[in-house]
Amino acid sequence: MAGSGTTAQAVLTLNKKDHGNRNFILCTNNENNICTEVCYPRIEKVINGYNKNGSGEFIEGLGGNLQYFKTDFIKNSENTEQLKVNLTYKCTEMLCLKENIYNLKEEQEDYKIFESNKKDKYLCVYYNFINDSFEDFLNSLKKLEGQKIIYMFSMDDKIDNELFEEINNYKIKTIPQKILDIYKKIIKENVRG
Repeated sequence: MAGSGTTAQAVLTLNKKDHGNRNFILCTNNENNICTEVCYPRIEKVINGYNKNGSGEFIEGLGGNLQYFKTDFIKNSENTEQLKVNLTYKCTEMLCLKENIYNLKEEQEDYKIFESNKKDKYLCVYYNFINDSFEDFLNSLKKLEGQKIIYMFSMDDKIDNELFEEINNYKIKTIPQKILDIYKKIIKENVRG
């Protein structure tokens, strides 16, 4: 649990001390606004540095990256295809977390492309059924140098590789079925509760 951010600060301090590459994930329900008013600002200051108590003394930051995600429910839909499209939008942050790629490079209505800090890996998420915007998506992929991890949903959990024959250095993945299954379970429990 996130608390006031002490665990995060300890991990960042250890990384600075021994040049480590440890990661942490903090979770909270933001009760009493502890995340937005205490934890997040604290970690942000620890990473970037801050002025100590208005004395003018600057405390150097420890460095690192900070991502803040919120969860939400989606509206249930009788249309399975539309539900999958909606889930794809909602699980983008989980895909960023899974692939450790967070920096938004391009955002269009039907797709988003994120790049790694080193700009050598890309997370590419296509949100819709293949339509006119798919050609724009492919053109954006062609411009990227480095590994491309492409996520799309599929009704049968399969994607035709021929769609990407003009793209190099890529991996295609369907939106993980486990994510879809968990969302369905949560929705069912929420309806019953």
